[in-house]
Amino acid sequence: MVEHAKKRISENMSDPKQVVDSEGSSSDETEQLNRECFFHIGNTRYLKGTFWDGEWNIHIRQYEWSATGMLYPTKVGIVLSLVRWAEILCHLKTIEETMSEIREGKTVKMFTHLGGNIYMSVGSPYHVVDIRQWWIPDGKEDLKPTRKGIALKFKEWQSLMKCVDELAKEIPEIEQTKPCSFGTDHSNQLSALQCKNCYPNEPIF
Repeated sequence: MVEHAKKRISENMSDPKQVVDSEGSSSDETEQLNRECFFHIGNTRYLKGTFWDGEWNIHIRQYEWSATGMLYPTKVGIVLSLVRWAEILCHLKTIEETMSEIREGKTVKMFTHLGGNIYMSVGSPYHVVDIRQWWIPDGKEDLKPTRKGIALKFKEWQSLMKCVDELAKEIPEIEQTKPCSFGTDHSNQLSALQCKNCYPNEPIF
């Protein structure tokens, strides 16, 4: 693990109280209630683990500076459950191979379902890893991308990858979490089709 890969937001500011959450509360006010960890992945983008209401969630989000010098989260980003984060971890090798082929000028595309209507895509000629919420418009059959998500440049993705091991140290539950499809309730097709995480747009039988 590269030592500089892990950078908490407070290390990038003179006063950690300047970090503001989405409700406008400073991080030092919520620290006693929530367990959090931050990792800088480039520019004002961060990988963040948040424990809330008994569950861990992984955020990949862009932050911005306010006129008053506060660093706050924007709408550009995505929130993943540990199960959906585990799905990403299962595809790291394929992502790296796809990125290498794009750098070589090859025409390739990877489109992976993470759970719910969240998908991860990597495709030429774009040098980004896109993690995004999709949806099916009324009366249509094809998925369409929404604005809810984030496109990470390859350099930002590589910085995020350097934080994976450190994130797992901060959140031990990651090592115990498997992708949804690995569950015993997916042992047969009928029970698998009833999983709204794996088949969010299918009717429940």
